[in-house]
Formats: sequence, structure tokens, C-alpha cells
Amino acid sequence: MIFFIHIPKTAGSTLSSIFSKNYSPKETYHTSNGLLSNVLKEINGLPVNRKNNIKLVWGHMQFGIHSAFPYEMKPQYFTFIRNPVDRIISHYYYVQRNPDHYLYKKVQREKMKLEDYVTSGISSELNNGQTRLLSSEKLVTSSVNKYGSNRDEILQEALKNIEQFQIFIGIQEYFNKSVSRLSKIYNWHDTEYEVKNVGEYKSSLQLSKETISVIEEYNQLDIKLYNYSLKIFQDNKPIS
Repeated sequence: MIFFIHIPKTAGSTLSSIFSKNYSPKETYHTSNGLLSNVLKEINGLPVNRKNNIKLVWGHMQFGIHSAFPYEMKPQYFTFIRNPVDRIISHYYYVQRNPDHYLYKKVQREKMKLEDYVTSGISSELNNGQTRLLSSEKLVTSSVNKYGSNRDEILQEALKNIEQFQIFIGIQEYFNKSVSRLSKIYNWHDTEYEVKNVGEYKSSLQLSKETISVIEEYNQLDIKLYNYSLKIFQDNKPIS
């Protein structure tokens, strides 16, 4: 069993074109239910035959979905992460140009600027969203870890999961190299891909220092996670 945790705005949608070339429809399952408890309920509601044929589960989901499947060997996880400042900027402009996005109406109605978007609490995706998906539901939904907090326990839980389950962390800025390594791990025979969900947006160089500081303030754990993962990736060392 392979589990891909698709963190929003980290090139995960582009990976879907690779999945379709290497797995049949019955061998994959896509979800976007977020919190672990929601995804577990969804998976456990599948017909037995459908569930037994799945080789790859992927989507916007939290770490821990392997508990919905019987297995003898350790489950294999992978994910992609991205420079946290760039990810938040991309997230904001993606919502701005997609009327079907669940945040679009609120953002438009309140005429949110980027700083407003980050500080509003509109979605936990904007406050250490990468670390949250790799941590545990119990921690990220705890009242002490409310929006805007940067409590280290969430990061430590994420790092523990990464090390214990040897989660492969791809780096969005090194997408081709990441895919090349994944293809060797999972024996993907075709890694040609179609770029998806990519649009123009301002880079961090075009923003004020104040705006960047706000993004960094709300994503301190993601910055630490990114630096940790980037070093491992550049050193080309196993997680543990």
C-alpha cells in the first residue's frame, strides 16, 4: 500500500497524470476529506472488493490513513512540500482565480488582501498547513493549537511520523529530481506528466517585507519542516 499526502499547492495535481500511467483506476483511490477521521470513515465505507484492489491512496488527507487497511508490511508514504512563503502566495492567487474553490466567495466578499488572507483564520491550510497534514489529528485540532499558534509539539509529531514511517519527502522546487527518485522506489514505468493547476502569481520578490513577515509568522513550523526536508533531499540521505 502506498499513500500520497497531497499538500495543497505543492504540485500534487501534476503527479496525478503520472499515477494514471502507472496504476489502473481500480488500483487508485482519491480523497480530499482532510482530517484523518473523515478519510477513515470514507475508506471504511467502501465495498470490500473495491478496498481490496487499492494499491495507491492519494489526496488532501492527513497522515494515518494506513490504519484503514490490513497490512503485513510497513505502509509506504510520500508527499511533496514547498517553500512555505511561496506556497501561501500561490494558494492565495489560486483561490482568487477559481470561483469553484471553497474559499473563493469569502475572499471576494471581504476583498481580502494577501495579509488579510493569512491572518483571517479562513483555513488551517494557511497556518503551518504542511506540518499539520503530517502530524496527528488529535494535536492539530486541540484547543491549544488554535489558528495562529506555532507550538513545537505539532512539528515534533510530524518529524516522528516522517522518521518512523520513512516518509519520502519530495521538494516541489526539485520536482523532476523528486519524481526520478520516486520512480525508482515504486518502479514507475512512465513518468511523463502534464502540468496542472499552475497559474501566474506574484513571487515573494514582488511583495513587501511586511507581507512576507506575516506569512512567516503564521508558518514558523512549516519553515523548519521545509529546511529539515530540503537538507535531507539535497544530501540524498534516507530519512532514518
